[in-house]
Amino acid sequence: MYNCYVEVQTNTGVRVDNCANIEVDHNTFTGSAGSGWCCVELENTLTNVNVHHNIMHDYKGSSSSAGIGNWNAKGSISVHDNVMWNVSPYVEVGSGTNTLGPSDHSVENWVAKGYGYGSLESVSSSQDTTVDSTSETATQTAISATATTETEVATTNDQTTVSETAVTETVPEQVIETDNTSSTEENATGIIIDNRLREASPDVVYQDKVYIDIGGRPGVGRYRDLIQFDLSEYDDAENITNATLSLYWYYPDGIERPEDAIVEIYRPAAAWSPENVTWNSRDTGVLWTQPGGDWFDMNNTSQGDAPYATITLNGSDIPDNRYYELNVTELVKKYVSGEYENTGFLIKTRYENADYVAFYSSDIEDKDKRPILNIEEKAVA
Repeated sequence: MYNCYVEVQTNTGVRVDNCANIEVDHNTFTGSAGSGWCCVELENTLTNVNVHHNIMHDYKGSSSSAGIGNWNAKGSISVHDNVMWNVSPYVEVGSGTNTLGPSDHSVENWVAKGYGYGSLESVSSSQDTTVDSTSETATQTAISATATTETEVATTNDQTTVSETAVTETVPEQVIETDNTSSTEENATGIIIDNRLREASPDVVYQDKVYIDIGGRPGVGRYRDLIQFDLSEYDDAENITNATLSLYWYYPDGIERPEDAIVEIYRPAAAWSPENVTWNSRDTGVLWTQPGGDWFDMNNTSQGDAPYATITLNGSDIPDNRYYELNVTELVKKYVSGEYENTGFLIKTRYENADYVAFYSSDIEDKDKRPILNIEEKAVA
């Protein structure tokens, strides 16, 4: 089990029971539900079990709040190079040296040092493929595909299990769809690219994931996104009557969130490179003024809080696998008129705290789930 973020809600984060040759590494464990008793439970006869480079912090259970819990564990058990704070007791079984009760309680800092969830990025294999498909309304060429391993943590009443599913991610070229009506012309504008910005991995480029995500995860950090569409086919802003950005919400599947996700759209303050943009930099050697991206709001205020568009996904709502729409007409018209350079959209949540959500990106194979920018124009007589 590796590279997982685990919130302990019942019993234990992960249980290792009567196992051999098990490694639990580079995960982050936390939890404030007041239930359970440890982050990692070691139980009965164990052979060559290695627990290392995990972060265990701010966990409050019911009967105990241990980092490494012992339930009749015996055998060859190594517990080393883990970082723990605000858990008690720290380690009940296993040999090794760990960092216990450090003064630095910043998860981000420890991730940067090689501990916990986000300090590893796993890619299992890659392959190249070419697919051509043509219809009356769209032409698409898939130019590359990468097989990655997505690790999911499923929490049961007793323990957390880990499953790995191979996912093929397809990077599409421009897709253009046209639907004419009697009074207006509506165009699904070709997408150029979208990128994730991840605070916990501030210098990593995330260009080809099948999802884009926003919001905040306690103990992990914030997530933002950049997305840009090709507007070069439009030359008359006054002819545009409406522009709608549609995002397909699918995650977290079947799970409510502690806080509402108030989705907001801003104008990136400068051009950014899809191949090089990160949380810290907009291009190689070119830092953002503010980590996480520089933007202007609708009042042209730098880092302002008046978004061009916003919608609210209530914390009690669960993803229903459909598009959610944001009206970005004003910003699109300013791009088309030339008042501003087309730098795309910066997407974030207002509070970025316990409001994490994810949408499908332009790299999802199913084109009916990709981000869409629909632009309506006055019909030409």
